[in-house]
Amino acid sequence: RPKNIEYVRPLQVNDCVAAEILPAKAEVLGGDNNAASQKSTSPESAQSSLPDWQFMGAFENYVFFKAGDSVKILDAAGAKKRIVFDSIIDSLESGAKRPAQTLLLPLCLQLDRLDSEILRDNLGQFSACGFEIEEFGKNFFRILTLPQWAEISQAEGFVKDFLELKKTSAPARAADINYAFAMSAAQAVRGATTPDCAESATQLLSKLFKCQNAANAPDGAYIIKSADKNFLARLFK
Repeated sequence: RPKNIEYVRPLQVNDCVAAEILPAKAEVLGGDNNAASQKSTSPESAQSSLPDWQFMGAFENYVFFKAGDSVKILDAAGAKKRIVFDSIIDSLESGAKRPAQTLLLPLCLQLDRLDSEILRDNLGQFSACGFEIEEFGKNFFRILTLPQWAEISQAEGFVKDFLELKKTSAPARAADINYAFAMSAAQAVRGATTPDCAESATQLLSKLFKCQNAANAPDGAYIIKSADKNFLARLFK
């Protein structure tokens, strides 16, 4: 699991990272820039702007689509991280609870006094993301539900990592803590299922293009790359 997670402010296009590193959505779609710039960023318009890509297949963690005269290559793990990150930020800012999975057998946490106090103070954040954690004795807690993105084997480690983050970080604004919480969750995503049919590939694209930045994972890595026929021809020269 992630070690010594430090809060880093979300990168902005005008920051030290050059603007071209974060391609615009229109560039990813391969459509007209002017038309794309006129689209609203609401969920309804995001759904309507879903690209008309034809699923070609998948290899390892990568999904291939035919888009006009080019091939789009999507990193399924990066897409999952972006979806989880945006979902958690939305939950924490809106206060709406996310769907959760109920555990047949609760996971038990025995903490020291300081960690117990920090967990009590942050139960609202965990709850908004799909964690249901209850106190079940002195410095003893039980995890009853997990978010759909979380693996049972990672749950205890994620909670303890976040408690360590709170202890070692300077006091921060709520927005900063929300960002750190969402980034920790995105980094914990493992083993994303790669779409193996057109239906599952379309579902992944639909979720991804509802995000504010469908081109990049939360850590800035590319999610989608494009290869045209000229690029492919150069591979055989």
